[in-house]
Amino acid sequence: MRYSYRQFKNELERNKGKCFALPEGWEIIKVYNLSEAAKFLGVCDKTLRKLAESGAIPYRRVGRRWLFSDKSLRDWINASGKASAPLEVD
Repeated sequence: MRYSYRQFKNELERNKGKCFALPEGWEIIKVYNLSEAAKFLGVCDKTLRKLAESGAIPYRRVGRRWLFSDKSLRDWINASGKASAPLEVD
């Protein structure tokens, strides 16, 4: 059965506290605001804003809010890690 957003929200309310499977094709996406994303990455808000404006990190603007998906931040971390030289340990 396909759910509209409203139907899905009502279904979640009805099943509060119970195990509930997401409808097929749906996924939960964790989204951070600018401060949360900066804390997750270990940088200050200003640095993250500059990285996002330069196109280095994907983001979305919704009104005045800056939104970053958990998946895109993790993908960026993994991609940027591959670009650097490996650490040599003696």
